[in-house]
Amino acid sequence: YKRQGPDAKVASITGTITGLASATSAVSAIVLGRVSDRVGPRRILIACGSAACVLYGLQSLAQTTLQFTILRVVNGAAMGGIVAATSALLAELAPKDRFGAVYGVNTSLTAAANAIAPLMGAALTASWGLSTAFLGAAAMYGLATLVVALMVPGKAESKDLTESLDAAS
Repeated sequence: YKRQGPDAKVASITGTITGLASATSAVSAIVLGRVSDRVGPRRILIACGSAACVLYGLQSLAQTTLQFTILRVVNGAAMGGIVAATSALLAELAPKDRFGAVYGVNTSLTAAANAIAPLMGAALTASWGLSTAFLGAAAMYGLATLVVALMVPGKAESKDLTESLDAAS
């Protein structure tokens, strides 16, 4: 069964945009992971989370396929930085004897977000139009970045956090 017509073109463009964003994410995870070794993962996480917030907001305003593609590709770079910095930050902050538990919770939360976000996006789109899905994502990344900025310790504070967790056990 070979599908022709506008649906096939939309599917092809969607696949291309997704692939380009994923490729950018893969490359940026390596680059920004190395940068986080120098400046700290918390700073990279805040910078990339802020970028994702702005980029998702701009995606809601895209008027052409090219504009949307460029924004998705740049957003892919932010996503790669978020993944790399989150992993590095977890490794930095988690007590050594709890790495498995911490990474397990992180993986579960990531999987849950990957399941829930498309459902929320679909509901927003059905109710208020496509741009609201991107505005919703922008709001979530903005909120998450604010939480990191206000509540997650940097390198200097992480030693105190680890000592507090060890003392509590």
